[in-house]
Amino acid sequence: MTIDELREKFFEVAREEADLLCSKGADYSGREDVFGNFRRIAVLSRKRISPQGAMFVLLMKHIDAIARYVFERELSAESVVSHIKDARNYLFLLLLFLEGGNE
Repeated sequence: MTIDELREKFFEVAREEADLLCSKGADYSGREDVFGNFRRIAVLSRKRISPQGAMFVLLMKHIDAIARYVFERELSAESVVSHIKDARNYLFLLLLFLEGGNE
């Protein structure tokens, strides 16, 4: 793969992830507050977990599935590619949350 092919593939995957992020995000958070579901998890946990803690827990769910695939070649419901894309989206949301001063 050339560097130009790498760049093209990167942006292709990023567009797919953006579509996934927006469609799933609208289902989970609604359209007004993209962090709404994480804030609700914090409230439901009686503040024992922060919104960024909720993001981390949900991220780790995907990391665990990726690890199971890598080390055991086991997955059933979702593909490893889907888990990788979801994990990258959770990292992106966490970055935006922290950059927005929402600590």
